[in-house]
Amino acid sequence: MGPRAHSHRILYSLEYAGNDLKIVRMAVPLRDMESEDLLDYLDAALDFIENSRNDNSVLVHCFAGVSRSAAIITACLMNSEQLTVDDAIESLRQSCESVCPNDGFLEQLKMFEEMGFKVDRDSPIYKRFRLKVLGETYNRGEKIDISKFGRDPGFPAEKRSSNFERLTNNEARPNTPAYRCKKCRRLVALKEMSWIMFRERAKRASIGVKGVVLLADLKITSVLSLSSLFAG
Repeated sequence: MGPRAHSHRILYSLEYAGNDLKIVRMAVPLRDMESEDLLDYLDAALDFIENSRNDNSVLVHCFAGVSRSAAIITACLMNSEQLTVDDAIESLRQSCESVCPNDGFLEQLKMFEEMGFKVDRDSPIYKRFRLKVLGETYNRGEKIDISKFGRDPGFPAEKRSSNFERLTNNEARPNTPAYRCKKCRRLVALKEMSWIMFRERAKRASIGVKGVVLLADLKITSVLSLSSLFAG
């Protein structure tokens, strides 16, 4: 069975590695850059790891094994053991001294900790993060999904200021871009609100003959790959 597209361009595939060994691979298009959005991949990655651990073992890897895979495993330790980001990294470094998530990932892992070791999309912490990501995307000139535009259907009319009402009135200003949450579709900001603007290529890992033997010995049936190959 070949790869199939999933949300956020996550790819899944079922690979046959010989000797009746089947490996389920989840490929996450994440680059080792401070501006990358780690938070929005955590739910899917942690669920994949948890489900895989219930069956056998799971291998989490990136190109160098220093930043991206370390960030995912750190989040896993935080979630399962209720550890702070610092304690989780310290625990991980007892097994691998070289792990070092980049500063952007560390900042997002701190948010993960502050949200209660989960990605809480209703939290002001998460909403501020999404607003920052949206602003950076806009400033880079990248295309923004139109599902993020429009009025806030859940914002009480009586709580709107006259200025906010003027800015969000689609009939009065039909061409004014409005940014809305992709998850809940609530309005978060408008282009006129100037304060909202914030300012590697890697080879795809493959499993060779020796790798197949190693995976079989370790009873690994699931692989989570973090690669810039699918990141665009």
